[in-house]
Amino acid sequence: TMAQAAAEGRTGTPNQWVIECLTDRDVCVVDMYDKIYKGTFVGGNLTTAIKNKTHTGGAVIWGGIRDIEQMQKVDGVQVYYRGIDPTPIRDFAMISFNGPVRLGDGEHAAICLPGDVVYGCSGGVLFIPPHLVVEVVENGAKTQVKDIFGFEMITYNKFTPAQIDKNTWSVEMLDLLMDFIRDDPRGEPYRGLDWSHEYDMAINGDPTDTQSALSETESTQRTSRTELPVRLSFIYPQRMRHIHAAERKPAASAHSAAGTAQRLSFTPAAVKYTAMT
Repeated sequence: TMAQAAAEGRTGTPNQWVIECLTDRDVCVVDMYDKIYKGTFVGGNLTTAIKNKTHTGGAVIWGGIRDIEQMQKVDGVQVYYRGIDPTPIRDFAMISFNGPVRLGDGEHAAICLPGDVVYGCSGGVLFIPPHLVVEVVENGAKTQVKDIFGFEMITYNKFTPAQIDKNTWSVEMLDLLMDFIRDDPRGEPYRGLDWSHEYDMAINGDPTDTQSALSETESTQRTSRTELPVRLSFIYPQRMRHIHAAERKPAASAHSAAGTAQRLSFTPAAVKYTAMT
């Protein structure tokens, strides 16, 4: 409540309190219940504050923003949002802070918990639980270098698109990929990756399997170690707008050994609001 906030020495509105609590590389994930009119969580002022507090962080807002021209000029911050409105934020109450947040409804809803890692790019937003980050980043790195190599193999008619698109590559393909990673300068960032699982699948897997890498990802719902459901929540790009990094210098990155992640940031600031009438 406002009385509790005053007792804690807070001033201003709840969205300002949240941003004042951010630290380096935080991402503010906010459920405004799709409130856009008078639901503008940030504008030019608070986006500047996000930059000052987080340096390379940002925000994912299931609601509105304003002052977009000013926001686009704030270097190194990405903001995903649902809509734009000139009104100030009004008629709302903060009902949780650093608690679970659900963005959207139904089967397409995305869940974010405090401590999740946020990956945002032009393809959408992904919330990654901390215990899956290494696996997700390493698999992403493998996919990226396989694409670099695979596109070249298709160009030179060495392998067909169907061969390249298979989740399980043959030993011959993997050997050529290892040569590429070792000898080509483009392979240097990927030289620390372990490919023993891929070789095992090539030797002992089903030779008739034609499943693509995407299909494999979609069909794998449980981890091999815990047999618990894997919670990777994704927001499709058509469901949110994005203040594009292309309009600024590239944002700072959190790199794995392969350096594939455009944006990996800690997310301790999960906030839920409710509209008030």
